[in-house]
Parts: sequence; C-alpha cells; structure tokens
Amino acid sequence: MTTALQGAFAALPPIQKVTLLTRLVHAETERARGLTNPAELLASNELVHGITAYVCAILDERRSPEQDVAILQALAAAPHLLAELDARIKEQAAD
Repeated sequence: MTTALQGAFAALPPIQKVTLLTRLVHAETERARGLTNPAELLASNELVHGITAYVCAILDERRSPEQDVAILQALAAAPHLLAELDARIKEQAAD
C-alpha cells in the first residue's frame, strides 16, 4: 500500500469513506459468492465484518486514526479491494 493512498484515504470526508467502503463490501460479497474454499470464505467474511464495523464507527463518530490504519492494513491483505479503493479515490479526485 502506498503512502499516497493512505493520505488520500485519510483526507476523505467521513461520508465519502462510508460510500467507498460500502461499495467495497458489495464487491467483496459478490466475489465471495463464487468461492468454494472454506478458508477463503472465512477470510472474506472476516474482511466484510471488519469493514462494516469500521463504517459503523464512522457513522457513530467513534472512529480513531488507529482504525484508519487498521482498515487499510486489512484491505492490503485483499489486493483486489485495495486496487478498487485506489481507483475510486482517483475517480473522486478527478471530479
């Protein structure tokens, strides 16, 4: 994960973080439908759960900078989601 992506994510307003992460949850849920390996399904489930918990923390205004780092580290373990996050942040920056 790049420092630029970390900085761009940290600079997003909370509502944009929620929107982006909700899209990532949707993308991961769709991807998981095709999984048959129990370990991959469990990892996908844990990732979705972690993202959802982070979104709830944002909405409850309980989010901390440490949670920003933790969610990006979790996404780094899922390169397909990290790439999607990066692309969506760049799209928003272009608008």
